[in-house]
Amino acid sequence: MIWPTMRSWIPRAAALAAVLALLGLVTTAMPVSADRGSRVPPTGTVSWVSLGDSYGSGEGIANTGGTCSRSDKAYGPYAARLLAAQRAWRIGKLSFPACTGAVTADLFTDDGHQPPLAPQVAVADREVGRSDVITLSTGGNDIGFSGVLIDCIAHLPDSWDELGTGGPVQSGCTATESELNDRIDSLMRPHQMPVDGKFTGRTVPRMADVYKRIAAEHLTDRGVLVVSGYPRIFQPSSDWPAWRGNSCQMFTKQDADLLGSASERLDETLAKEVRRADPTGKRIVYESRLDLFDDAGRSHSLCGRPTTEWLNGIALGLTDGSLRWLHSFHPNEPGHAATAEAVATLLEGTLGRTVAPTTTTTTAASQPEPTEPISTVPETTDPPIRSGGRYDIGDSFEADCTIAWPTAPTRLSDSISMTTTCTGVPGQFLFVDVQYGDPDLPVTSSRARMRVKGQIADIAQNEYGYKYLVVLADDVTLY
Repeated sequence: MIWPTMRSWIPRAAALAAVLALLGLVTTAMPVSADRGSRVPPTGTVSWVSLGDSYGSGEGIANTGGTCSRSDKAYGPYAARLLAAQRAWRIGKLSFPACTGAVTADLFTDDGHQPPLAPQVAVADREVGRSDVITLSTGGNDIGFSGVLIDCIAHLPDSWDELGTGGPVQSGCTATESELNDRIDSLMRPHQMPVDGKFTGRTVPRMADVYKRIAAEHLTDRGVLVVSGYPRIFQPSSDWPAWRGNSCQMFTKQDADLLGSASERLDETLAKEVRRADPTGKRIVYESRLDLFDDAGRSHSLCGRPTTEWLNGIALGLTDGSLRWLHSFHPNEPGHAATAEAVATLLEGTLGRTVAPTTTTTTAASQPEPTEPISTVPETTDPPIRSGGRYDIGDSFEADCTIAWPTAPTRLSDSISMTTTCTGVPGQFLFVDVQYGDPDLPVTSSRARMRVKGQIADIAQNEYGYKYLVVLADDVTLY
C-alpha cells in the first residue's frame, strides 16, 4: 500500500485570521436597513412535508438504502430542525415521502413499483393534511438525467498511467447539447415520464402548473412551497488542477462541461417555472442549488481545487457498508447541510413574521442642529442559521480523534502536528491534520485518543487524490 505524503503545514493564528478576513469568513457587524424589523417564529405549530426524488430523500448520505433511501439528514427535515433549534419554530406534523427514482408523476399517481408506492401527496395528506411548508425536488428524473450520467462514463485508456498523464480518454456521452436542451425544455410543457429509459409513460403538465397545483391543493393559507433545484456535478474543467489530466471520476473534461451547461439550463428553467407559477415570490419560491454549490466562485462540486465537495463521486457504498452504487453523484452530508441552511433561511424570510422596529420621533423644533456627522449603531440581527455540517474553511471543528496508524505525532519547536482520523468527518477526508500549539502534549501512538476543538484552517489534497482537513486546535483533551 502506498501511503499519501503529508505536507508539513503549521498555520499561525494571525495569518489565519488575515486569510479568513480576506475571504469574508470573519463575522463583522453590518449595517441593516432601519425598516427591516426582526423575524419571529410563525404563530402556532408549523406542519412540514418533504416531497420529491433522490435529491430530496437523502440518497448519497452514508448508511441510506432501501427503496427510497430516506435520511433524517436530508435537507427538508434537516431545515425543520434548524428552525426549531435556532429560531424557536414549533414544528408540528412532518411527512417525508420523497423517494429515490421518483418522477414528477409519482407526486400524484402510484409509481408502478410492485407493490406500488402511494402517490406522495396522498401520503402527505394522510399524515399531515394541508401543510405550512412543502419542500420539493423534482424534474431531474423527468429528463432521464441519471441515464445521461451513466452513458457519459468515459471509455478509459489501457493504463492508469495514461489516464493520469492525459492519455487518450474517449468521450462517453452520446447525447448532444441540443438533445439535452430539448429534454430540459420539455419541462416547460406537458411531458411524458420515462419508463425503462424511454419517454412513453405517464404525462404531467408543465412544471409551473405542477407547482400551482401543489400550492392550491396542499398548502395552508399561509403555506410556502420551496422548490429546490440541482447543482452542477463537476466544476468547470478550466478549474481542474493540471495533475488530473483529461479525466475525473471517469468523465472527460468535454463531457463534464457538457453536463455543466445542462445543469445551468435546468436551473434557469426551474427558476423560470417557479416565477411563472407565482410572480409574487411569496407562496412558491426557488432555492438554486447550482448557485449554492457554486458558492460565489468557491465551488463545492467535484474535481476542482481542494474544497469540501458537497457531492459524492463514483460510490459503491463500500465505506458505509451499504454496497449502494446509487450514492454516486448525489449530495452528501455537507451538501444537504448547506441546502438545509439555505432553505431554512429562505423560509424565515417568507413564513416568519416580521415585527416592526421600535422607533421614537421628536418634533423638528426639539431637534438640535447637528454640527458633526451623526454615527448610528447598527441594528442587531439574529446570527445566520448554521448547521455546523458544511466543513468549510473557517468553520468551527469539534470531534473525537485518534492518531492514524501507522503515523506518529510530529513535534516542532512551538507546536505539534498530528495526523488523525475523526468521528463525524465526511468520508471524502482521509485524515484530519491537527495542529496544536503545545509541543509537550503527552500524546503518543499508543496513547492516541483525544477530543479536538478548534477551527478548520485549510483543505489539502495530494496528487493521489486524497483529501484531508487541516485543523488549528484551540484545545486538545486526551482520553
